[in-house]
Amino acid sequence: MTTPALLPLSGRRIPPLNVGPPSFPHHRATLRLSEKFILLLILSAFITLCFGAFFFLPDSSKHKRFDLGLEDVLIPHVDAGKGAKNPGVFLIHGPDEHRHREEEEQLRNKIRADHEKALEEAKEKLKKSREEIRAEIQTEKNKVVQEMKTKENKPLPPVPIPNLVGINGGDPEDNDIRKKREKIKEMMKHAWDNYRTYGWGHNELRPIARKGHSTNIFDHTSVGGLGDSFYEYLLKAWLMSDKTDHEARRMYDDAIEAIEKHLIKKSRGGLVFIGEWKNGHLEKKMGHLACFAGGMFALGADGSRKDKAGHYLELGAEIARTCHESYDRTALKLGPESFKFDGAVEAVAVRQAEKYYILRPEVIETYWYLWRFTHDPRYREWGWEAALAIEKYCRVSGGFSGVKDVYATTPTHDDVQQSFFLAETLKSDDPTSPQSPRSSLPWHDASTPYEGPSHEANDGPSSSWDDARRTCSWNEATMGGHMPRMPGPQ
Repeated sequence: MTTPALLPLSGRRIPPLNVGPPSFPHHRATLRLSEKFILLLILSAFITLCFGAFFFLPDSSKHKRFDLGLEDVLIPHVDAGKGAKNPGVFLIHGPDEHRHREEEEQLRNKIRADHEKALEEAKEKLKKSREEIRAEIQTEKNKVVQEMKTKENKPLPPVPIPNLVGINGGDPEDNDIRKKREKIKEMMKHAWDNYRTYGWGHNELRPIARKGHSTNIFDHTSVGGLGDSFYEYLLKAWLMSDKTDHEARRMYDDAIEAIEKHLIKKSRGGLVFIGEWKNGHLEKKMGHLACFAGGMFALGADGSRKDKAGHYLELGAEIARTCHESYDRTALKLGPESFKFDGAVEAVAVRQAEKYYILRPEVIETYWYLWRFTHDPRYREWGWEAALAIEKYCRVSGGFSGVKDVYATTPTHDDVQQSFFLAETLKSDDPTSPQSPRSSLPWHDASTPYEGPSHEANDGPSSSWDDARRTCSWNEATMGGHMPRMPGPQ
């Protein structure tokens, strides 16, 4: 009986039998793709090596030998001089000259002696007490001053001190303003004393742990993080040059026109904000750092193109209003790190990672500029509100700390007192700015680190500038209604 196959014969292919002599292996006419790739890779490496050797190896016509190390940098070439056999060539590394070991050794000895002398001086300094070092520093300062007096006998020109309204012997006449000033001074002293005691030598202070702290925080590029100083310093370079650096002013004007065209929008609720350009589209989010732009627009209004001083002062006021709303809509009355304008959400942080406040100065700085330009009392009040909130929620025994969530009624501290809190935040939150009738920031004023738009003592402010000031000193009823040139809701 025949045994049936496991599979039908039609489902299997049986190779034909080769009954002849064994044949040689078949050779392919072409290479596989992987073999071609490996061959191309080897060829590319060889070409790169050849070109690298051509461009980076030393020129044999100029260098007879290749030295590793810094010998050619530290020891200069010595010219052969006029009486030499071949004048104009170098004897230390000259093409056909022997090395002058004696000159080379003298240079080495001099470098070694200078190095040892510097080490000895450093050791001697370390042995001295702090008082002795301070005395030496003061002595050196006195020597420099004396030398300057000897070289230049011409006295410095007198600096006129303006008679500012509201100032009497250096103190404000208003008793309430004096009390507020003393409070800001006390906050500054509390922050500084604790930094000096616990954080000296570090970037920041941990006021709760009472120890130093150093960080390196990076943000994405925008009008805020890593970009703000560029625009601001273009304007200040123009101001510091007594308005003669026209290139800096041109670059500033170009920058703010581009910012206004591409980044500044108005929300459906009427708040003007500066968005962030990311991945080819505008994100309707404004960072706390970008709030500095309100003061910058006001500071740069005078001298702007096409007589647009009023427009930029209004724009600065609108930015100040938006940033104030970001503070006012939180539980702690302190602003979040960034806030969005999406749908029903306006000037409010959405993500948890954006709800923190780290004692930043930008909003208070804008209040300060707008107060000095317009003398609208609302900016003074807003600054004082921020000072009270900082005092209430950020003050700890060892200084001032940032908070992790400005929307939480009970603050959680991050235990970091930033260095800019002393350098900028408290400085800008001084409620004692004089109520000068001038529309400008008097650059003689010691409390003003930068020259603002100013006018000569005998000249009144220009009509456009004066009109801009009056326009921005609006009342509550007209708040937000002076931006006809701003784009509509987006």
